[in-house]
Amino acid sequence: GTDPTLTDTDEDGFDDGDEVAAGTNPAYEYSHPYTGGYNVGWCDVAPDATGKTGESNGQNKTYAPGDVARNFHLDDQHGERVDLYSFCGQYVMIAFGAEWCPPCQDMAKDVQAIQDEFGPDGFQAIEVLIEDRNGAPPTQAVLTRWADTYGMTTIPVLNDGGYSEWVDWEVDWVIPTTVFIGPDGTVLSVDEYITDPGRFMP
Repeated sequence: GTDPTLTDTDEDGFDDGDEVAAGTNPAYEYSHPYTGGYNVGWCDVAPDATGKTGESNGQNKTYAPGDVARNFHLDDQHGERVDLYSFCGQYVMIAFGAEWCPPCQDMAKDVQAIQDEFGPDGFQAIEVLIEDRNGAPPTQAVLTRWADTYGMTTIPVLNDGGYSEWVDWEVDWVIPTTVFIGPDGTVLSVDEYITDPGRFMP
């Protein structure tokens, strides 16, 4: 899986040589380069998701610290499908928000600086939009506008216009919703308004 003369050992659609050149792992199916230049990681094997053990938010149970998150995949501002498990081996902060939401806008102003500071130590921030400025599902143009407005150059801005992922993490129905996940996929914090990776990283 590390021989760059081979083609696509893990059958993820990327030749091994391209993955080696990008610093990703050709033997882990979720580890491959993205157009956005994200801080992709890998694990020896994908995390073994445990399910959600947190309190109910009125619709379903939510994740809680100690749970192991399942993979999800949503489209980013470049039109690529991004897997959560692409960041296995990294600390991850997910910020769920909406384009119309002033507190989400305020947080977005700082996210690239957070990524720049902590990224070299094994961290990736992810922005997830659930609605546009009119409360409708975001379009590709909305994702791009959000990234451009807040200078997000190495941060995936993902589209969760159907709320398929947000509802698993939203405890109090107030956004932004921030989540931290450890390198092995273990949930560290859910909806506690924490934005400092230093709270969790060694």
